[in-house]
Amino acid sequence: MRSVMKSMFLPFLLISLFATTKAAAGAALCADVDAALQTCDTIFKTGNLNDPSFDGCCAGLNKIATISATIGAKAACQCVHAALGIAANPTSVAVGISAQVPEKCGINLGFSIDATVGC
Repeated sequence: MRSVMKSMFLPFLLISLFATTKAAAGAALCADVDAALQTCDTIFKTGNLNDPSFDGCCAGLNKIATISATIGAKAACQCVHAALGIAANPTSVAVGISAQVPEKCGINLGFSIDATVGC
């Protein structure tokens, strides 16, 4: 009976450890997403694609594309939407503009930054 319990405990322990580590890594990467979006803040709020910070925003979105490749598009999308406050306030970004920014930068995030499109 004890050997059965031991053989069941180890896989459970490993799965729990993996899930905890992945969640912690995801949280850390969401902080990176938040930091990368700082340069896009004015553009997303005003809708001004000619803002002087546009190149910096593209660099930030490029970092997010790399993070998306690590944690997956859905998780990265959730980080972006949380960072921009889209879930709490869909009007926190300029409607229609936010989805155009990655395209204008030539970056495919694998998801849309759009208040009308969920993750």
